[in-house]
Amino acid sequence: MIPRFSLPLSLAALAMILAPGAVAQESAEKEKQQSYLRIVQYVVPPGKADEFQTIARQVVEQLADQESTASFVCMRSQEVVFSFILPMNSSGERSRQTGALIEAGRSLGDAWARQAADTIDYMNEFLVIARPDLSYVPENPRLSPTETRFMHFDFHHLNFGTESVAEATAKRFAALHEQTGCDTGFTVYEVVGGTELPILIVATGAKDIADYYANQQRVLERLGDGVASIAESRDTVVRRIEQIDSTVLPELSYQPVASGD
Repeated sequence: MIPRFSLPLSLAALAMILAPGAVAQESAEKEKQQSYLRIVQYVVPPGKADEFQTIARQVVEQLADQESTASFVCMRSQEVVFSFILPMNSSGERSRQTGALIEAGRSLGDAWARQAADTIDYMNEFLVIARPDLSYVPENPRLSPTETRFMHFDFHHLNFGTESVAEATAKRFAALHEQTGCDTGFTVYEVVGGTELPILIVATGAKDIADYYANQQRVLERLGDGVASIAESRDTVVRRIEQIDSTVLPELSYQPVASGD
């Protein structure tokens, strides 16, 4: 059966989950409408990447057969890490997502489970929350959601107890983007469940890896000299910055088809 997940729909799901506009909210509503994401990462030996993708595709097909209401976006990084990003805004949604994946695994059987285990070195899992108060949404973004097929992530591993300084620095960075009329937005996420906390993640979309780095140079030129002092402030609170480039894999992502489609 062809999975119920077309390319335009997959990118729409990506926009819902990661695009800066998806987390733009009034600060008064922040506590009422927090956007959580569960991120599950599978680290795969390079020689087994194709096999892992086949196995993951079988899960997508099984979810379609089940007419599951689960949803997730899959990305692959340059280190052969497959990240599955699931919206998780309530305990009920977490139970529904988990239950659907468990059901799919059971339906695929023991042989599939053994093959899947053989393709994975190890996994990581963490929970993040969107921080619209630290993010930037341009009035006229240079890319539409359907053009965003690539994400660059900067994981800022903070010194313990420096969160308030880091947040103030992020707000300065967002304000500089607004003041200069930058057409490239970014979304900030706070890791609220995982290891090595505290961590702030800055996510920026692009067409592909070449487009990201070319555009980043253009953005820095537009922001001008103001970037230097912000970087100095950042460096006082950051232990290390981990950069991850990831490509969206629509064929390994899943979004249920709305009724009537």
